[in-house]
Formats: sequence, structure tokens, C-alpha cells
Amino acid sequence: MKKIFRILFIISITISAILFNSCKSDEDKASYGLSSVVTYPVFTIEGGNFVVETTHAGSWTDPGVAAYAGDVKVDVISKGNVDPSTPGLYIISYTAFDESGQFSVSAERKVLITSIPLTTDYYSGHYQIVSATRTNTLDVVCMSGATLGWYRTTDSWYQSSKIPVEFVDLGTTLQVIPGNSPYGPFDGTVTYSDDTKTLTFRLTFSSGTNAGLSWTTSWIKL
Repeated sequence: MKKIFRILFIISITISAILFNSCKSDEDKASYGLSSVVTYPVFTIEGGNFVVETTHAGSWTDPGVAAYAGDVKVDVISKGNVDPSTPGLYIISYTAFDESGQFSVSAERKVLITSIPLTTDYYSGHYQIVSATRTNTLDVVCMSGATLGWYRTTDSWYQSSKIPVEFVDLGTTLQVIPGNSPYGPFDGTVTYSDDTKTLTFRLTFSSGTNAGLSWTTSWIKL
């Protein structure tokens, strides 16, 4: 009889615990360390995440961006400005939160303003360093698919380790996109000679233990 009573008592406690937990709100579950499902926002960026326009008067209009957490459209916070009268690379960042407002997701759009229309890819290709003692090579590829203007090199360094660099075509000049490497962040300039098909980097580590260390390399297209 005692054994039967003990079994019924255990069953009763178990059922009570299940009912108690099933009645908890998401907030209660969080306070007890129980997990809940989070639906992170997904962005739809109209016009793509890389836009190229030539200089013009007036203001720049964002082609539009939306974010959905599942089937629910959520607000998007935009940050950044574009001056369409001045050539340069501008970055617009977008942030959206899930329905709870606790978790955020970010995306960005690069806007390239050029002084003249970009019609020719002068830079993509295979290069070799201009040096009497080294044989380093690099490749330059267009990062933006069918849209010209944004390029990435596989190297800019003259040591065995590689330091890739990204740059943009402003129409009549090139601009390095500040980058990071195992040796520290860097910035600088890049030029291209159409006569000699030579790409030249002048770069400097901007902070960290190697701050101030500069290097210059020239590469000829093969």
C-alpha cells in the first residue's frame, strides 16, 4: 500500500511540474534560464549592396532597404551620409532588431561616387612585383561582379606573408579602402600607370606595434 501511495505521489509531482512550466510566459522562462526561439531579421537591399554613380548636384536618395523577422516587417535604422557632388566611397550601415528588441543584425551598402562614368576595367589581371631580387605575384579581381569600380588584390606586401588590399576607382584616381592585417591596420594610396600597366602601393600601418611602418611596392601586369 505504501509503495502504491509513493508512486502516485511521484506521478502527481511530475504532472504539476509539467503544467507549471507550460504556463510560464517567455519572460518567465528567460528568468529560469529556459531558451526561446529568436527570429533574426533578414535584409532586402534594393539596388544591391554596391552602387556606383557619377557626381551630380542635389542629395543622394537611398534605393530602399527592408528587414523581416520571419513574416514580420521590422524597423531599420540607417546611419551614414553620401555627398553625390564629391567623388569618394561612402558606406551606409543598416541595423534591425528582432521582435523582442534584444537581438540586432546589421548590413551595409557601399556607394561609390565617381568623377566620370566607369566604362573600362583597367586593373583586373595577374601581376608580378617590380624587383631585382623578388618574384612575388598578385591577382586583382573586380569585387562587384558586372559593376566596375571595386577591386581586391591578393597582396601588396613584399615578404612571404601576404597583405591583401581593396581599392576603388574614383574615375581619375584610385582610393585605398583601409584594411586590417596580422601586423595591424593600414591605410595609404594606390596609383596605376596605363602606359606601363603598373600598379603601385604606398601603405602605412596606422596603429598597433607596427604603427608608422611604411612600404611601397610596384607590380607590372603580365
